[in-house]
Amino acid sequence: MLSVIICTYNPREDYLRRTLESLRAQDLSPAEWELVLVDNNSTPALQEREPELVGWHEHGRLVKEDEQGLTAARVRGAREAQGDLIVYVDDDNELATDYLSQTLAIAAEHPHLGAWGPGVVEGDFETPPRPEVEPYLHLLLINRLERERWSNVYGDGVNPWGAGLAMRARVLEAFLSYFEEHRRECLRLGRKGSALLSAEDHLFLWLATELGLGKGLFPRLRLVHLIPFNRLEPDYLLRLMHGNMLSLARLSAITGFEPKVPHPIMYGLTCLNVWLKKGGFARQMYQARIRGLREGYADARDPEA
Repeated sequence: MLSVIICTYNPREDYLRRTLESLRAQDLSPAEWELVLVDNNSTPALQEREPELVGWHEHGRLVKEDEQGLTAARVRGAREAQGDLIVYVDDDNELATDYLSQTLAIAAEHPHLGAWGPGVVEGDFETPPRPEVEPYLHLLLINRLERERWSNVYGDGVNPWGAGLAMRARVLEAFLSYFEEHRRECLRLGRKGSALLSAEDHLFLWLATELGLGKGLFPRLRLVHLIPFNRLEPDYLLRLMHGNMLSLARLSAITGFEPKVPHPIMYGLTCLNVWLKKGGFARQMYQARIRGLREGYADARDPEA
């Protein structure tokens, strides 16, 4: 059995509908997988809509998680899941029709992997991206690999993100066990409210490598990321860069892997070089990256932070 977990909070109606429709269109029989939809305190609550949202699936159910935050919602979904393989799907993801069957195939072909994700993520943009933000669309998970990549070394750049992330139950069990022992640290890695943190995805990857398993990206796993206009605004992308780096720096206290923060002189020279070559927004993004790393390292080392 494969388990699909969707965590949602005040979802955009048309995006959630497209996500569920893409799951309903999977070429894998519903008898071979279950669907767990986690409502993380949406207003209005989704419980009354359970027949509409998951009633079409013979193994579908909707559960509510009262503790706010993506990590708490993912933990709840993990505790509900019964599959040997788990796939986390965001409420703005539209999966290719063979996504689940390809996930099972990869699991059989690569027993050395503990976690893997899509090598092709296309963007369905509500408005076209402006030229100055196009170099940063990878922050919105936009990606297109020509060939598969995998590794068993944490921190080497092979990083499947939470959108469409598949993992073996063994990795999920390690995550739940780690969460029970280090609850506070884990909750400070993921999104909550307006904080654009994202390192809980990397925690799964680190745990996979700690178990002696690898992680991978596969072009045959394809999905579309549905992106509203506000996520293409410079201010949002600056906050996203800052939040990503801050949460990764916090994660360094757990993993011991620390991306380098440049010396102040090199930082100033790089800012000047980026500004001269690429313009002001590129310089702002670089500054947001370094600020996030510095703040994250500072509070990761402060037990009272």
